[in-house]
Order: sequence, then C-alpha cells, then structure tokens
Amino acid sequence: MLRKLSQLLTLAALVAATVGVAVAPASANPLITATSVDLAASASCSDASLALGLQSGAVTSEYGRATTLDAELDQFGPHGTALANFNGVYPNYVLGPFPTQDEGTIIGSYAWVGVNPPSASNTAEWFVLYRCGSAGENTILTTCFGDYGTCPRTAAEGLAEGFSATVDDDTPDPGQTITVSAEGCRLPLGGALLLDGDTSLDGDSVAPAPDGTFEVDLTVPADTPPGTELTVRVDCGFEGETVSSLGTPVTVGGATPTTPTTSTTSAPTTTVARAATVTPRFTG
Repeated sequence: MLRKLSQLLTLAALVAATVGVAVAPASANPLITATSVDLAASASCSDASLALGLQSGAVTSEYGRATTLDAELDQFGPHGTALANFNGVYPNYVLGPFPTQDEGTIIGSYAWVGVNPPSASNTAEWFVLYRCGSAGENTILTTCFGDYGTCPRTAAEGLAEGFSATVDDDTPDPGQTITVSAEGCRLPLGGALLLDGDTSLDGDSVAPAPDGTFEVDLTVPADTPPGTELTVRVDCGFEGETVSSLGTPVTVGGATPTTPTTSTTSAPTTTVARAATVTPRFTG
C-alpha cells in the first residue's frame, strides 16, 4: 500500500511553493496582485534583492526580510512604500547588503507590499529561496508569490514545505525490500532509515537529483516477527546536519521465513543477529 509520510521536524507547514518564475495565482485581493518574482540582477551572497511583478492600487506599506537556515541577514519595515498604482516589474526591491555569506549558502528572500497590518485582502507577498553565488551565478531553488499568507517567509520554511516522501508498501513481509521515494530535497544529501525503536535496521544516503527527488531501498530483516511496528524515517540535509525529517510507521506482515527441518537430531540453539546498524551520514 502506498503511504505518504508525515512531517516530524518542527518547521512551519505552509502551502507548496512553485519552482521558478510561475504564472500568477488567482487573487482575491482587490488592492494589489503579485504577478511574478525573481532575484534582482544584483543578488549574490551579500545581496538578496528581488525583482517584483505587481499590479497595485493605493497601497501604503512594505516589508522585507532575508534569512539563512539559522540566521537573520536583513530586515526592514513595515514602512511607507513608493509602489502605489504600479503595474509592471519593479527590478530592484533592495534586501542588503549584509555580511557576505559563504559560497553556496541557502538564502530566503521575502517581501510584502500592501497595507499594515497586512492581510490576504489588502497585501501581496513574494519569496525566493536560492543557493547564493557570485552575482548572476545564483541557483534558485523555490519561488512563490500571491496574496498575503501564500508563501514561506524564511529559508527554513521554504526548504521544509516542499519536502515529501512515500513508501511503496507499509505492510512488508520479513525479508522484503521496500522503496522510499522522496521529492523536494534541495540540499546535498537525502537518506532513509528503517527503525526498530532507536535501532536502525537498514538505511542509506544518496545525493538527490537536481529536481530534488531521490529513492532509497530498505530491507526488513528476515527474522522480524510478523506484527512488529517499525518506522521509516526520511531525511534531507547536509553532511553532519539534518534539516528536514519525515516519518511513518510500517507494520511487518506475513509469516516469519523458516528453514525446513532435515533431521530429528537436536542441535545447539543459535541466535540470529539483527541487521547491522546503518545510518545516513548526515544525521546528527
């Protein structure tokens, strides 16, 4: 049975962001509509400025914020805005400069324009998650735009919301191999573990494909008694750091494989060892 995994890590769960510059979503907001988003030409490891597409009326306020996975880089507002009665792409919504981050740092750049306090009926928002490089060499991971409340607002939220996984059978037999399929892991390492309590029975880590997908095969030890509750855990992160983690229970079904008896002569009792502990390299 196909089973979708649930979110375990305490990171905000928001609506799914789109990848790349997307077609504008339907807007219930009569004051301002977000129409596109991209990084500004100046964006780099010390500048998270955005290019905002919008159609606005008499908006009065704006706000901006840039974050890494664990730090604030820049934040301003809410304060007055010059984007009232604007129709087009504003090419340089400035976020930065801030202290230069290491090449490849993941940065989330967020903005809203509308009325303070903001709501879905009077404000639009934009978000870009990117891996920074020299100007013009950034890699965009996720983009989002729409009415206020549509998008993630930090780098951590942007990474967490797009990560999902399924397991192809949640009632595997002893000795059976199941396949975990994940998507939305836009970090260097993905991995999966089959857990019996705190003991890992099988697992592996892989490099996700450029679109964030990966697969891991997990084998239930042949000596696992039917009815045993195990857990499949799927991780996404860096070497030495798990950023997002998903998990679901699986129940071992079927019957325990037996070895045919060929002799009535008593033999010494032996203990079958459990599978060796295997842990994705990046889990802490």
